[in-house]
Formats: sequence, C-alpha cells, structure tokens
Amino acid sequence: CQSGYYLSNDNTCVAQSTIESPTCNTDMYTSCQSGYELNNGMCVAQSTIEYPICDTDIYTSCQLGYYLSNDNTCLLCPDVYPGSDGGAGGINSCYLTTESGKYVATAGVGQTECVAGNSCVGETKVHYDETGGITPCACGTYQPATGQASCKKTDGGYYATGTGNTDQTAAGAGNWAKAGACEATACANGLTTIGYGAGADEEGDCGKIYHVGNGKIYLRSKRKTVPSLNFDLNNDGEADLYGNMSSSPHKMSTGTEDSLKIKIGATTYYVHDDSAPVIQ
Repeated sequence: CQSGYYLSNDNTCVAQSTIESPTCNTDMYTSCQSGYELNNGMCVAQSTIEYPICDTDIYTSCQLGYYLSNDNTCLLCPDVYPGSDGGAGGINSCYLTTESGKYVATAGVGQTECVAGNSCVGETKVHYDETGGITPCACGTYQPATGQASCKKTDGGYYATGTGNTDQTAAGAGNWAKAGACEATACANGLTTIGYGAGADEEGDCGKIYHVGNGKIYLRSKRKTVPSLNFDLNNDGEADLYGNMSSSPHKMSTGTEDSLKIKIGATTYYVHDDSAPVIQ
C-alpha cells in the first residue's frame, strides 16, 4: 500500500486515518503515520485518545503537549506547563517558557514576578519539577524594582559590590568609581573628591577643596576644560590642580549658591567643579 494506508486481512488497502480507536480485532498495524501511535496493534490519533479503550491497550509514548502517566495513559500537560518533550516522559517532561520579568520560584506552581536585585529576561524553558529563569544582578549592576528583565549599570561615582544588589552605593569622599564599577577606588594620599556622581567618576576628579567665601570648589588633578583655573602648589611653574571654566552660568559646586566669575577679554567665565549645576 502507499504511504498513509495499511494492508488489511482481506488484502485491501485501508486509510489509517479512518480508524481512530482500537477495535480489538485481528487487524494489526506494524507502523503508523505522523500524528498517530501504535496501540494494541491499531493506529490511534494521539490527540483524540487520552485513556486506553481496551484492557490490553498500553501507551509507550505520547505526542507533544502530553505526558505518560503512571498507568501508561497519555494525559494533557497542566495549563501552566503547556509544553512537553513528548515521548515516554512523565509529568516532569511538561514545561513552560518564562515571560519577560517573571521566573519559577517553586516547582510545579508556575511563574511569579521577578525579585528585586535580579533580572528575569524571559524565554527560559523550565520543566514541571524545576525552578529557574532568574539571575542575580552582577557586581557593578543593581535593580531596585520587581518584575524586571534586566539590571541597571551603576552610575559614575557609584558602585555595587557582590551580586543581587537592589541599590548602588556612593563612592564616598576621597574615592572615585567609573560607571559599572564593582568597588570604589581611593584617591592618592592627600587628595579627595566630592564622593558621588560626576565629581567622583574618574581618577582626574581626585584633587583638593578650594574655599571661596562661603562656597567651595572641588579642584581636579587632571585638566578637563580649556580655559581652566590653574593652581601651582609646588611653585615650579607647572599646574597641579585645575578648576573647570565655562562661559555658561554655573554655581561653584553642588550645595553652593554662589558663583565665581573670571573675565578674559570680553568673555565672562564661571569657575566650577564637575558636580556644579548650570544656573537656569
């Protein structure tokens, strides 16, 4: 017979798909077409039969989306674990694919919202007897919210050590940290920084505090702007510390209300550090 048919006892070719359940007679199949399984010598549509019909019917494998039970019947996988690997696997062959921002915390229960300090990117295959789909935020990253698919990189002037961080930590006065840092780096002896944000995100921020009236400026050890206010501490004709200068109105520093102005030619410049806000 051609594909999709079988040779019956009376030597006629019969379409396999016309018989969907065993009749317990003497017609015996030896193989079945796609979507059917051999059951007590008969070809049975896998999706239409969930339990044996005849006492001698024994399933040996199941189609995708079903699992083989302890009494050798093919049962539909639970709603929250709709996929399966098919074959002879039990209920643990059923699985789900996680959604973005969710993971499986308890085996057999389904998905729940991702925990703060972690990322749950989604598209993770988790079987009925497994947990998974969650990854702790690596050092240099953090995540304060629940239900998130990714972690945040720390800002410049902040760091996050270890894993599973829910917040970032300021570098602290006398230290600096680039964006995504796992730890803060101490300035050279005698130098300091504002300790957070843009005034502590690179080694060049390490310097000294310049007091001007009631205000102050955190001077840098590396020049950042042209022109700049230069300080020769060693009296050797070489600048050691620098104050940023900008023609845009700035306060001297965060927390300082005053401005320091220097006029060069027809242009007025404002001396400030990296943390200084622009005057609106």
